[in-house]
Amino acid sequence: MAELYAIFDICPQADKHELARRQYKKIVRYLSSEADRSESVRSLLLAGNLNLALCYLKLDQHQRARDACDAALSLVPDHIKALYRRGLVCLLSALAHQGPNL
Repeated sequence: MAELYAIFDICPQADKHELARRQYKKIVRYLSSEADRSESVRSLLLAGNLNLALCYLKLDQHQRARDACDAALSLVPDHIKALYRRGLVCLLSALAHQGPNL
């Protein structure tokens, strides 16, 4: 498990959001396939989905960000960061649909 925690040190910095997205997606896919859903695996899966949502937000992929937030909320329904990011996705999606008429 220590090596999986080290993977989460991928810091989505400027111009590296796509790389971080690919890494987090691999992590989430791997952890989702694990038959063992221990607390540590669930915790890593939650963090992976939240970080994936942040990457999607930075890449303006709002629907995918919402899906990642929903996946996180399926693990912990009242997780405040997941709720915040999903709300942010909804706000940004609404603003994007309004276009330049703000």
